[in-house]
Amino acid sequence: MPTLAYWLHSKFIDFKAIPDTLELTFSFVPFTAAVGASLLGAWVAARISARRTARIRPAEALSEASMEQRHFAWGQLGVGMLVLAFGIGVVVLLGFLRTEPASQPVTFLSVVVLAVAVSLLGPVIARIAVAVLGIPLKFSRVGGHLATANARANAKRMAAAVTPLVLLIGMACTVLFVQTTMGDAASAQAKAGNKADWVVSSNGPGVPAGATDALRALPGVT
Repeated sequence: MPTLAYWLHSKFIDFKAIPDTLELTFSFVPFTAAVGASLLGAWVAARISARRTARIRPAEALSEASMEQRHFAWGQLGVGMLVLAFGIGVVVLLGFLRTEPASQPVTFLSVVVLAVAVSLLGPVIARIAVAVLGIPLKFSRVGGHLATANARANAKRMAAAVTPLVLLIGMACTVLFVQTTMGDAASAQAKAGNKADWVVSSNGPGVPAGATDALRALPGVT
């Protein structure tokens, strides 16, 4: 973990996300607390999810193991489409925002809105994904065929597992790539805005006014 922390620290400095004067301090207290909280949360979640399964009667288990209904909840589908349209609108709005204070909160808002849309449209997305990704799995006589059939028959359960992953990946990619995207855009804008054949610079803060006037007086300088 210290190696990963120092590697991320160097990358954040390269991305200009943090100044190079900000030193990295490592302590085992946050690491231990994070691991303990993760293990405790996983244990509590497993106890809660397995409590009913361990107490259910065999007949009830067989009844609940039947295939889920194939029809969609049209109300959920309609709300999901509205949220998806709103998320697309937020993404389009990002293209018109030119300042970091205005675009950064909208960026994270778009991730949350699109994650909500995925959670509402999860069964539809899961069935489409299984239909596409299940084609190469059909060449497997046993394992791939059973996996495809199970995922197709339990699209709602699969969607419930996919939604947290979508939110996690979306948030992580947003945090990691916002700075690199903005840095690349700033470099491209600076390069596109520089139309001069020659650039005059100085080691101090700016070019002296006398040098500027002398350069402007030269023939051909605009």
